[in-house]
Amino acid sequence: MQHSITKPEFQNSQEGHIDQPEKMTIWTFVTTYPFLTAVFGAFCVDFFTPYLIWKAGFPSAVRFLSDAIIAMILALVFTRMLAFNKIPRIVLLLFGVSIIWTVVALFEGQGLVGTIWGWWVMFRYPMIGLFIYLQPSWPKNIRINYMNACVWLLTANTLLQIIQYAGGQRADDHLAGFFGRHGVMPLFFFAILIICYALGYWIAYGNWKILLFTIVLGAVASGLGEMKVFPVALVLVGLLSLGLQLLEGTQVQRIFFFLLLFSIIFPAFAAFYNVVVADARGTKRIEEYLDADTADEYLNATYTENSGTYFYLGRSFALELGWKTIQRDRTTFLFGMGLGTRAESKTLGVAGTALTRGDYGLNSGTSLLVMMQELGVVGLSIFIFFLLWVVVKLWMDAQRNPDSLTNPLRYGAILFALCWPFWLYYGQVWVISVIMILFWGTLGYLLRPEIKDYQVDELSIE
Repeated sequence: MQHSITKPEFQNSQEGHIDQPEKMTIWTFVTTYPFLTAVFGAFCVDFFTPYLIWKAGFPSAVRFLSDAIIAMILALVFTRMLAFNKIPRIVLLLFGVSIIWTVVALFEGQGLVGTIWGWWVMFRYPMIGLFIYLQPSWPKNIRINYMNACVWLLTANTLLQIIQYAGGQRADDHLAGFFGRHGVMPLFFFAILIICYALGYWIAYGNWKILLFTIVLGAVASGLGEMKVFPVALVLVGLLSLGLQLLEGTQVQRIFFFLLLFSIIFPAFAAFYNVVVADARGTKRIEEYLDADTADEYLNATYTENSGTYFYLGRSFALELGWKTIQRDRTTFLFGMGLGTRAESKTLGVAGTALTRGDYGLNSGTSLLVMMQELGVVGLSIFIFFLLWVVVKLWMDAQRNPDSLTNPLRYGAILFALCWPFWLYYGQVWVISVIMILFWGTLGYLLRPEIKDYQVDELSIE
């Protein structure tokens, strides 16, 4: 079954009609799906306000509006479980993890406020996934509207980057479009998530147009944002998608085109990066990072920021630091130091015990460092097993329903989930709200039960 994308709507050629986005006014959507509107509102706050704070003088406190919306959503999660008389099994896992690692933090000498803040940082976005999982009704063609919106947002952001560059903004960490000052890390993860979705459409339908379009957008955005990691991430998701295609029994010509596309994009990206970044600023050309010593120096770089209050921790250095600190004793190795011990909040005036007792200021470091130090080997193992379960579940659902229009998103979520170890290693992905809202929201939608009647007589565990 072949599907193509135009404008970029998705056409179902086998069924002979265009499955276009539902024509619904904004007001109708808001009044019909007020709680989904709240999730969309939180996303919009996190997507658009960084640039407005940086360039338009908006107060930085406006970003807390997103946290307020998510807090309301958290309350609605429990209300919905009571209304539907259903407790998903994942809630029991979240409850158990929360209790165990809260106790660990308190025994570590962590304050209650800091521990609560650590719980919020760790679980606020998975709770959005749970909220979406419990959503009883959805707009028509939500999958198409969702993918279209993601592609258009990436397009708009890349165009804004080009305008910034043409206006004199040099290609660096600030050239990130709507993601604002120092916004290239969120931009990278946003671009790669959309590319994962596009790869999902390639795996499911052999649709090369949307794949080519999103990869070009991602390459331009990454080059302007000085994101050297882009080709590495593209190779990673590309190899994984190739593996999924082989499992699907993909036609040889489709694989040939796939390999041809990837063989062209890498030298093109390198040339673009060298022109707009390396040659323009006199920094290292991207091929120099292929040297083992240069790469090691880059990944282990550590230096102070803000007069020593904050430290920049290189990715490999952060991994080594996390592994070394949990070697303190057997309990710490297994369970870490507890929730919030590597979290900090300027607004609340709290900093975790791992930060205050450490030698590297108040910088939380990569998400892998945070999870390793807070949760230990047991907590990381639970997360890994959860991801494996998600991958297997989504794959089996796709195989049971080969003609499902949801399969592209399933494949995209599988690709992104399989790369979580690298995402955690590379940056603070766990606290990048735009990406986490999209990923966990998508996961909640894909894992939801197809139940039309939630009215049951007794409280049940799914």
